[in-house]
Amino acid sequence: MLKGNVIYFGYGTICVGAGRYYIKFTEIYPPQIVGEIYTEKVSYLREIIIRYSNDKSFEKLLIDLDKVWQLDNKRIEIQNRFLDFNNYHEGSIKVVKNAIIKIFDEIEKDKKAIDEINQVFKGR
Repeated sequence: MLKGNVIYFGYGTICVGAGRYYIKFTEIYPPQIVGEIYTEKVSYLREIIIRYSNDKSFEKLLIDLDKVWQLDNKRIEIQNRFLDFNNYHEGSIKVVKNAIIKIFDEIEKDKKAIDEINQVFKGR
């Protein structure tokens, strides 16, 4: 569920997606199995989008996700928003990590494309 700037995981009500340099958390209804791709028809209630920036917040989030299960208060901050895993479920962690990795893959592809373009212009 989404409340203010807090995203609550482990209830089956958050759909996690990644786009071009952003991660999107969408509250859905009815709840689905945590960590699974839903097959039922769902309603999209509201969403929070966090855009990638060079402040290393996504890199820090990826590191924090690996140790969140060890924390007493399983809440991680990213860009003035909070991911709350107090209702801990491994599937919740996995979908967020996969979304971040997808963003990093896109960034690497873009860097390679820019390097290739620069090589073309350098040879002119």
